[in-house]
Amino acid sequence: MFGFLKNKKVNDPALLKQITEDGVDYAAERFSSILMESFLTKRSLAYGFVMQELDGARQGNDLSIKFVENSGVSEYEYKGSLNQDTPELDIAQEWMQMLTSKLYPRMDIIVPLRLGLVECVMRRYGIGKF
Repeated sequence: MFGFLKNKKVNDPALLKQITEDGVDYAAERFSSILMESFLTKRSLAYGFVMQELDGARQGNDLSIKFVENSGVSEYEYKGSLNQDTPELDIAQEWMQMLTSKLYPRMDIIVPLRLGLVECVMRRYGIGKF
C-alpha cells in the first residue's frame, strides 16, 4: 500500500542496508542488547520502558496493535504510561528515537524493528508472555 516510501532516501542508508542484509530480527537482538546494557540496566527501568512502548504501539498501525494485544500485558498496566516520564526512561526513549529516525521514512522497517526491540526486552526481563 505504501510502496512509494520504500523508494525514498533514508537518513542512514548504510544502516538500512545492514538491517536488510542481516534481517530485522537479528538487528532487534543486537540493538536491544545495547539498549539493555546501556539504559535499561534494571528490571524496573525495562518495565517502564516496555509499558511506554506498549502504550504508544496501541495507537499505531495494525502490526503494532496486534503486538500489544498478544503481549500478555493488560491495558490497565500500560495505558497512560507515556505520561510517566523519568530522566532514565527519557534517555532510553531518546536512544530509540535516534536509532529509528535514521531509517525514516521506512516504516516497513522501523515498526518491526521497534517491536522486535521491545519483545527482546520483554523476554530478557520476563515481562508479558514473550
